[in-house]
Amino acid sequence: MEVTLIVANGVHKGRHIPITIPTFLIGRGKHCHLRPLRGDVGREHCAIVQRGEHVFLRDCGSVNGTILNRSTLVQGEIQLTDGDTFEVGPLHFQVAITLSADHESCFSENDFFTGQPGEEEPREDSTIEVSRPNLVRAGSPKPPPDEDAKLCQ
Repeated sequence: MEVTLIVANGVHKGRHIPITIPTFLIGRGKHCHLRPLRGDVGREHCAIVQRGEHVFLRDCGSVNGTILNRSTLVQGEIQLTDGDTFEVGPLHFQVAITLSADHESCFSENDFFTGQPGEEEPREDSTIEVSRPNLVRAGSPKPPPDEDAKLCQ
């Protein structure tokens, strides 16, 4: 089984992110595998969890929750199916679950920081920063800046 996140919006729209480890963390924390530079994304916002032949989306207690197929998931997990969509702050992803490889990824397994012992943490020059869009809702406060968060690839 292969699990892939397909970026559904922004400058990286259409990019494939293969999920090659049992628990793939998304958040601003340095230990996360995908690190968006956004104040409205939690330090450990959510995770894609593979158990056996099933894939789950787990919200890790984020303040804003994780949106799955237009429904908010807060502090829990739910099974994913092929084609599901979810949102983490302003980021939108589509989930692709396949039994065999039917597309080529732009990443290799070595492109992801997994936090395993002896693995070198990514350097700043080897990460991609996700920029903030200039879209601000009327009356919405700006999220606080977070210089430690980078989108690691």
